[in-house]
Amino acid sequence: MTNDTNTPQDTQIHKLALSDEYKENAINKIKKMVEGNKFDPEDVKMEKLEGEILHFQAENILTILTKISHKTVGGRITGPIHVSNEQAVKEAVNKAYIGISHDNNLHRTIREVILNREDQGFAVDNHTIPLPFWKEEYVTYDPCQTCKAKGTIKCHPCGGKGIDQCPRCNGSGMGHCGHCNGSQMIQGPNGNQVQCPICNGQGHISCRSCKQSGQVQCATCRSKGITTCPNCKGNAWISTIYIQTIEARTAFDYPRDRLPEKVVAMIEKHGAKIREHAKITISEEIESTVNFDDPDKAKQAADDDRRNNYRIPVIYEVFLPYGHMEYNIAGKSYYTFLFGTQERLVHVSPFLDDLIKNGLRKLSDAADQRGDVGNNLIQAAEYRTIKEGISYTTRHSLGKAKRLLMKSNSLGLSAETAKTIIENTDTALNNITKKPRFTGLMFSAVLNIVLLCTYFLSPIRHMLTSFIPNQNLHIIFDLLALTTSAYLGVIVIQMISASAIKHIINRIGIKKTAPPKLEKTLYWTLGLSIVTFMAALELSRIFNMYPALWYINLF
Repeated sequence: MTNDTNTPQDTQIHKLALSDEYKENAINKIKKMVEGNKFDPEDVKMEKLEGEILHFQAENILTILTKISHKTVGGRITGPIHVSNEQAVKEAVNKAYIGISHDNNLHRTIREVILNREDQGFAVDNHTIPLPFWKEEYVTYDPCQTCKAKGTIKCHPCGGKGIDQCPRCNGSGMGHCGHCNGSQMIQGPNGNQVQCPICNGQGHISCRSCKQSGQVQCATCRSKGITTCPNCKGNAWISTIYIQTIEARTAFDYPRDRLPEKVVAMIEKHGAKIREHAKITISEEIESTVNFDDPDKAKQAADDDRRNNYRIPVIYEVFLPYGHMEYNIAGKSYYTFLFGTQERLVHVSPFLDDLIKNGLRKLSDAADQRGDVGNNLIQAAEYRTIKEGISYTTRHSLGKAKRLLMKSNSLGLSAETAKTIIENTDTALNNITKKPRFTGLMFSAVLNIVLLCTYFLSPIRHMLTSFIPNQNLHIIFDLLALTTSAYLGVIVIQMISASAIKHIINRIGIKKTAPPKLEKTLYWTLGLSIVTFMAALELSRIFNMYPALWYINLF
């Protein structure tokens, strides 16, 4: 079935019928999400599916623009095309641009560059795409204005004289006497002061650098009075190199005003990734009528024509399925929007929220400790979606567990229900391990007392620390003992808590879990470890049983 919708001189939109396979795949996706939630997937019935395959043209008008950059280099550079002046450069650039527009091989190359991109230019709007395979260079020669085309300039430091003031004596011709250090006198053999024999009591001597002349050879020009021109590097000429490159400015368009509103919204949302949801081919047509009557588009085309801009159209043939599907689950109707070749379901009604209501009620009872928590949790897990939520909660943080649950139930489950499943599961597991955590805390306290008292009140500590002479460093062993006892205490609590929920998790069918969360019990364990540590230290000091020196020094 084909239905054509068009207006004079504008894009035709063909409407093709959806295949039976497309409809079957769409309803099967719903059935797959229903499966495992105590409902027979075969009881999911399609009530209505209205939709079609939209066949329309889209286009990307590539406006080829010239980009000019330039640089200056000393001397007459060979290689680039020589032109007389800047005006001649402009004329050469325009001539090259005209040549581009008539070069069919270049036309094909530009298209290939665009079509070899992953997106093939589809939905790439208002972008600038470099075309580095084409480049032209021009050069102009001008006499160097800095040196008047001589290649040399007057030496600046010496002002062209070739000589400079002596830096050692600052032009005075005399230097400081190093023998008497300028004091004119030195200590004689009898300890008395005598006149310096080097400077004859003057305190200064003739400058060795300039031989008392006060002037030396200029270090920059070496007495020549001239230096190489820094602008042209001694070449007397300056080359200005103009580099002409091209780039493509994209203008993507499709008949958005003639397509269904929801389809346009999806195209705008996905952009270039819309290729994953549509069948898109490149048309051999070179003229496009996409939105031919759009005044803004006509104005842009007129602007390009006035500027003699070279334009290359890339025309796409687009086949994009969409539909509206209604289906019945357990006597209740639901709706979803179908989009794309992969039958993507969009705006899906939260049908799973309704299917797992009884399971949610049992999970709520487990969280609120109504009845047997374990049995309620097991009954709630008879629903696949809730079971997945329990599995994620036992292994991950609450935030990550929710994200994973939404990912595995991307259709039909609301974010609010997913959050409820994760939070109620976490509360139910804490209810199950509440008493075991307290029991584990008591065992942990006893373990801490035994370990730390044995460590501090027996020769064990003395034997372990005897290898370190500096007794103040023994605190390292003591802190390791504290850390070890606290860690073992945590392990004890986790083992007792894990054993309390193990049989429940096994009955649910979850094989892999992380250690149970300790909640506030962790802080109690650490606190008891520190208190026991300090008490054992104090007892060793009071009874003088291998006391810790660093601890005694605190008093």
